[in-house]
Amino acid sequence: MIGHWQSKVAKKPRKMDRPEQVLQIKCVTWLKKRGYSCYKIHNEGRRTPYMAKILRDMGLSPGILDLAIPIPRKDYHGAYIEFKDGSNGTLSDTQKWWCEELKKNGYYVAVIKTYEEFLEAMSYYFDLPL
Repeated sequence: MIGHWQSKVAKKPRKMDRPEQVLQIKCVTWLKKRGYSCYKIHNEGRRTPYMAKILRDMGLSPGILDLAIPIPRKDYHGAYIEFKDGSNGTLSDTQKWWCEELKKNGYYVAVIKTYEEFLEAMSYYFDLPL
């Protein structure tokens, strides 16, 4: 018996058309290959008003950054990364607020538009002493 969450017909994967997604996958792959823990904060997508309310009540917060790295270094409790499309990615006001809030509370924050920027940020962060 097939449950309501399962499809009888396999769906063709959608082509990833967002450079931000491609960049994030490449960066997460880099972290995982080196044994660093990280997790995606799923904060995008369309929802019904009912589901949006439930998720907000559960702690979903607009503007929270894309990726968390729960590994402390020197003066930082961990790191948060926001990925932006290099051609037109800008932070929203709520993302700017989160960046400042996280920094104020002892987290390293990086806004990444290219893979090279990611490598630079991670080189800096992981070269810090524990």
